[in-house]
Amino acid sequence: MPDVGLDAANGIYTAAHLTLILAGILTFVGALALFYAEGIRSKYHDREINEAKARGEEAHAEAAKSNERAANLEKDAEEARKQTAELSVRAASLEKETQVARLEVEKLKVQSAWRELSPEVVGKLRSSLAAHPSSVSVGHTAGDQESMALAIQFANVFQQAGWQIGFQSNTYAGAVPFGLIIPNGAEPETTHLRAAFEQAKIPFARGQHPPMGVSFNVMGDGKVTLIVGSKRPPLSIGVQ
Repeated sequence: MPDVGLDAANGIYTAAHLTLILAGILTFVGALALFYAEGIRSKYHDREINEAKARGEEAHAEAAKSNERAANLEKDAEEARKQTAELSVRAASLEKETQVARLEVEKLKVQSAWRELSPEVVGKLRSSLAAHPSSVSVGHTAGDQESMALAIQFANVFQQAGWQIGFQSNTYAGAVPFGLIIPNGAEPETTHLRAAFEQAKIPFARGQHPPMGVSFNVMGDGKVTLIVGSKRPPLSIGVQ
């Protein structure tokens, strides 16, 4: 080692001690600074964690609300589907009721309509009657306008077929004749008349003449008789 004097050695020693003291002070200050900085970092770290937890809780709560809204919407949708199904059933029921009502209206129209001879029936009946011309009394129920209108139609067909016509407005004792009746009468005229109606597919009843009440006769009597009775009521059955 180099030769150093006492004074120099004392100076070096003192400088070394001072350096160690300064180093200790700096170490202590550094430790304090580290401790302080670590505390601040922990504080911020904890705050970030708490904020993250809060955001997570808010997100969870929002998700729960969204799930609740979704469940409510699904419930509303299910209720709407149920109401739609009920409305569909009701609509189908109303449509069925409407169809039934339409049918009833059509039935009432048919039941209340006056009887008429179609051109096809008139043609067939006129042709059959023309093959065996004779004389006929066409009688209708007195006071029944519908019965009289149909009797006039038949009288016109007989006239067109070359038959002589007697026209009667009758009341009947203890009976109300319905539909068409060709009672027993002169032969073979009665058979020819019935055959003509059958060929024209016009339904009629046979048998004895209904008991007469008062009769108003126009243009005389015929060898055979066609009784045009009242239109049968809707709920009755039998000869039309």
